[in-house]
Amino acid sequence: MVGIGIFAGYYQYRRLLGLAQAVNNAKQRLCLVLGGHGPSPDPEYFMRVAGADAVVIGKGERTIVDFLETLPSGLPLETVPGIAFRDGDRIVIDPRRHLIQDIDELPWLAYDLLSIEIYRLLRLPNCGPADLVMPILSGRGCTFK
Repeated sequence: MVGIGIFAGYYQYRRLLGLAQAVNNAKQRLCLVLGGHGPSPDPEYFMRVAGADAVVIGKGERTIVDFLETLPSGLPLETVPGIAFRDGDRIVIDPRRHLIQDIDELPWLAYDLLSIEIYRLLRLPNCGPADLVMPILSGRGCTFK
């Protein structure tokens, strides 16, 4: 599976189209799943323009896990709330999943599985080449409320 998260804006939209084209033209095409604030309001549109197989709608902490467990099992994808998916030529949009009210229920990320050194390549303002930079979202919703 290839997962692409789109936050907002024309730049990310154009990047999505390029990445989706690369996935769709690959010799061994993988399942293409989109997520994030970009495709959530209109998953059908994003599936059409990107040729995606599915969209995770809204917050995907539990949804993507359920999707990945359901996909190889052969169970119908209609059983996974919070996704849109292709069923032949038709796009099915399942009911949205409720937000997790207490995000402390979620397990900590398995940082030990990440190659932390790769984050030295990330460039942000006021950071030098030797700095280790790892952006972390620490809340939900718009930070500008």
